[in-house]
Amino acid sequence: MSKPALPEPSPEAFKPRERPPFPIYLAQTSPLSPAVSTDPKAPDFPSIQHNLKELKRHLALASKDLGRDGVVVFPEYALQGILQGSESYGTFAQHLLLILQSLARHYHLSIVLTLVEPSPKLSSIELDQLVNPFPSSNDVDEEPPTLTKEQKEAWRIARIRWKKDSGKLANVAVYIDGETGEVLGRYEKRNLWHTERGYLSPGTVQPPIFATPWGRASLLICWDLSHPSAVHALTTPGAEIIFCPTYWLSTDSDPAQSLWVSPLRTKDDGLGDPTLTYDKTLLESLCFTRSFEGECCVVMVNPGISSRELGNGFFGGSGVWVPLSGKVARSHEASWGDSVESGKSWKVDLRVLEVAKHVYKIAEDWGAGMDVMPGWTRPEAQQIDTPPSPGPAS
Repeated sequence: MSKPALPEPSPEAFKPRERPPFPIYLAQTSPLSPAVSTDPKAPDFPSIQHNLKELKRHLALASKDLGRDGVVVFPEYALQGILQGSESYGTFAQHLLLILQSLARHYHLSIVLTLVEPSPKLSSIELDQLVNPFPSSNDVDEEPPTLTKEQKEAWRIARIRWKKDSGKLANVAVYIDGETGEVLGRYEKRNLWHTERGYLSPGTVQPPIFATPWGRASLLICWDLSHPSAVHALTTPGAEIIFCPTYWLSTDSDPAQSLWVSPLRTKDDGLGDPTLTYDKTLLESLCFTRSFEGECCVVMVNPGISSRELGNGFFGGSGVWVPLSGKVARSHEASWGDSVESGKSWKVDLRVLEVAKHVYKIAEDWGAGMDVMPGWTRPEAQQIDTPPSPGPAS
């Protein structure tokens, strides 16, 4: 018996409204973390100086590609690196933010990244007494200012005072507007990765939803992607673009995942070592899934491998995901290059979001209160008998 013919869909039903392309630059940098230098000629805070120089370099490249219109997204910890053991580097966040705001205005490009901030922040009086130790112009090759002994002492006292008063830090994602330099979106990471919980304080406030020229947007950070509810809580009120800076390492699932390598993986897969491909596959799959579930655009930027520091767990995988299309942008022209330190600009067609809402109707179903499968009810908690352990092999 032949199946009945399905009705032809109306062309108007799938015709999305016009909207401008979404210009974006994925800056897959390889951030340095603080380390003690034995070189007396080394600049103060060399890791931040290096990371800031790389940030400026990518902004200049993005400006050549995008002109004065678009968003440049960097990884989590792009400027300060991992601060576990160097928590006092968090006291530089407010000075770094001022530099970022100036750079956003100069290039007329919006910037997304994270900063590790002291909680509470330094007071305006303290800020006025501290000299910004970082080069603040848009010149990539600008040398950092040389601090006097008194200026260094002022910073030392400020760090001691912060540690005595609270010693708390928060990992904060920011969206800095390219036209005004204002922080339009600010979100303190709520779902901390296990190793972060020893020195960072979790946020308590829902990420904001803010307007951009390309749609309503919001922010998540790294491990937030592991929870479907994180994206759903933003797309239900209308967020269409989710920016998610990450610092996801190939070693995050170790040592467990290295003991459970799939027999389907080979040494020709990915980065040459089969154990290095699992977390990359996982992260990209989460981005793909969250874009589908939320009928939204997910922008994720993760650190890339650098020839300076091989074996640090970086694997890249940065990209932009939308429903119906999947991954539509990456940090490198070639697929083989999306693991290394790189950057690339794209113009993403977001009209697909409206088409996806029409095709899947996930948001529509959630809006109607369909939070479980049709006809299902939520099961009550019940005691599950534990099966007996198998006896010894005979």
